[in-house]
Amino acid sequence: MRATAFLVVFLMPTLVAWAQAEDQPVSGEVRTSEALVKEAQSLAKRGDLQAAIARFKEASRVRPSAETFCYISLAYRRLERWPQAQLFLERSRKEVGSFPAWCGRDLAVEIEEALKEHSPVDIHSDPAGATVRVGLLAPDETFPTPGRLWLPRGSHEIALSHPDRPTKAVQITVDPPRPLAMNVVLEPNVNVLQEEPSKKKPAESPGTSTKEKGTALVEPTLAKRSPVDQASAKRSAWPWVAVSSGALALGGGVYYYLRARDTSERASMLPPGDTFDSLVATFERQRILAYSLSAAGIATMGLGAYLLLRPSEPRADGPPVARLEIGPRTGMLIFSMRF
Repeated sequence: MRATAFLVVFLMPTLVAWAQAEDQPVSGEVRTSEALVKEAQSLAKRGDLQAAIARFKEASRVRPSAETFCYISLAYRRLERWPQAQLFLERSRKEVGSFPAWCGRDLAVEIEEALKEHSPVDIHSDPAGATVRVGLLAPDETFPTPGRLWLPRGSHEIALSHPDRPTKAVQITVDPPRPLAMNVVLEPNVNVLQEEPSKKKPAESPGTSTKEKGTALVEPTLAKRSPVDQASAKRSAWPWVAVSSGALALGGGVYYYLRARDTSERASMLPPGDTFDSLVATFERQRILAYSLSAAGIATMGLGAYLLLRPSEPRADGPPVARLEIGPRTGMLIFSMRF
């Protein structure tokens, strides 16, 4: 009975499409796509679902349509491969725009019920728009970030690629029904800055002054310091203000961290739905606030500590004090210490 219903669902949209397309001009892409869909339907009726999926995918590459994506979702449902069924059902909804009534709520409800043994994984990347590949899916079953995928219990490898960044692979462990959220930062290619040959300094002839050429940097020397009044050498209250502000920000980060953990635990006890999605969004906001406030607090406290521990300016007859200096060199950026 189930197989009969499956075949009826496969054939009904084709009959409707033929009736609507009567006496209308048909393009070459439409003809090719329809031929591939018919071939896929024949393969599905014979029970060769893997070959049918391949033909449906080929048809979607020629002319993407909501119906073709729904065919793929139905075939994966027959194979009980629920993450793929959900992926193509969502693609039918979002990427094409129109969602066929014959592939509607009943299929979505059945998939949602089966996915209770899976966990939703929200995948983000920096920069956005990276292509996501998952070991569980076929090589051509990709999607861009940000996106969501449902995965079964176990360890899964997720690879993200971007035209301007190297590919990065991440290993995650899924423990249903706890949701997961990941943000993968794709680092740019690191190239060593080198001086262009055309800009290299020509060899100096004997007796030529680098100061006259104006291309060389004079090495820093210790200048004689003038006497400093003791009142001006006293530390101001600003270092303590920085330390106090940093401590407050760090406390706020800890507070939002605890809130985010509580939100995550509440979301893990809910089935997929509107309430679950709302809690996941709240968890993301709280997590970002926790990280941001903690990082700002640590940085501000570090600045205050540096200002507190920095040695006072010496008198003219006192010993020289080390100073940290950042300055340019030809073709690169350097850090140096002056004494």
